[in-house]
Amino acid sequence: MDLSNGKTYDVDVEAGTCSCPDLRKRGVECQHLRGVLFEIRTRVLPKPTGRFATCEQETWWLRNSI
Repeated sequence: MDLSNGKTYDVDVEAGTCSCPDLRKRGVECQHLRGVLFEIRTRVLPKPTGRFATCEQETWWLRNSI
């Protein structure tokens, strides 16, 4: 995910990790991970399985999985 500072970080939704220093430093979900999860829930990006979220149950799982 690329944000306004021009840096790129690797987000792993299934593992709940991001390569940014913020996640390592604070130990909580960073803005990059939240951003990717939001895009999956709103069906902009597919889930790691390649499928898009199709129902409220799947979006609930994504919201609560990390």
